[in-house]
Amino acid sequence: MKKKQFLMVIFTALMLLNCTQNQTKSLEKKEIKTMEQTATGLPQLHQAIIDNDEVKVHELIANGADINQLDSRMGNAPLHIASQTDNPKMIDILIKNGAFVNQITPRAGHSPLMVAAWYSKGENIKALLKAKDINIYVKSPNGGIMARDMIGGWDSSPNDNDQKRYDSLRKIIDDYEVDLKEKIAEQKIYQVVINKQLTEDQKLEKVTALIAAGEPVNTESYITGTGNDKHSPLLVASRNNYPKLVNVLLNAGANIGQRGYPMNAIAFHKGGYKGNPEVLELLVAHKDAQKYIDDQGLNNGYTPLHDAIWHNNPKAAQVLIDAGARLDLKTYEGDTPLDLAKRYNYTEIIKAIEAK
Repeated sequence: MKKKQFLMVIFTALMLLNCTQNQTKSLEKKEIKTMEQTATGLPQLHQAIIDNDEVKVHELIANGADINQLDSRMGNAPLHIASQTDNPKMIDILIKNGAFVNQITPRAGHSPLMVAAWYSKGENIKALLKAKDINIYVKSPNGGIMARDMIGGWDSSPNDNDQKRYDSLRKIIDDYEVDLKEKIAEQKIYQVVINKQLTEDQKLEKVTALIAAGEPVNTESYITGTGNDKHSPLLVASRNNYPKLVNVLLNAGANIGQRGYPMNAIAFHKGGYKGNPEVLELLVAHKDAQKYIDDQGLNNGYTPLHDAIWHNNPKAAQVLIDAGARLDLKTYEGDTPLDLAKRYNYTEIIKAIEAK
């Protein structure tokens, strides 16, 4: 390469590097700007909601404003602020963009639905109840009360008009609950799998018949705070160690990548942390096993193997190791599977990993 050409290449590279750095700085400044507090001491997104400025809200979200940022004074997220206002469209905007609909404030201990109930905002209650992940049974850590209990704001002697208003607000939540229970009852396979009164063989007989009748296997349970939230029949069967059920569900097309709530765990995680090697044998034999065997949890970075190790389940760990689970992936604490096993001195698992 001639000297002149070489210099041109170097010059072009430097220009591109400078542009990239400038763009990065610009994005960083834009992100910082959206997080800045206003004259009121509130973050910009909170203030835009108070000002009923939908254009500004959209602009801030587009520029990277944290949809779940808590203000530094009361710990309210944008959705808590919107739930006090008279514009339910704000609630729709925030939920559509990823607002945590059940978020509890660290100070007052209120969810957005509790806030809407407290301030007697019927349209806001309706808007929140449309959210897919809404949980009407969330309890405040301050007193253990639910949103329905907060309607009336501790008005101990309401007049007739106020009483009618409070009753109409309670009816919104009550009607939602009736509808919710009907929807839950319609999830027939799920209802059989969670039924603690049935043996596994009894469950198997009923589930097999329901599958033959065309009942779907990949339903997702509703969020009610039971411990089975957003769980499919496969997730429950994998956790509760029902290998016969797992087998029939997999053969019927159960999705091994379906996630539960709130941990976003999949069936592999359930089998790992509960120590269910028979369940894991079925999962690792699935055609999509390699897509999910190393799935890292969003909460802690744990793979199914990490989960098996953490709960000292050597047989479950061995199934995953033999199936080719990666040994180099790290948790948010920086632990590989071997690191985790050594931390707790789980010698049987240490030997299994070191033998690979």
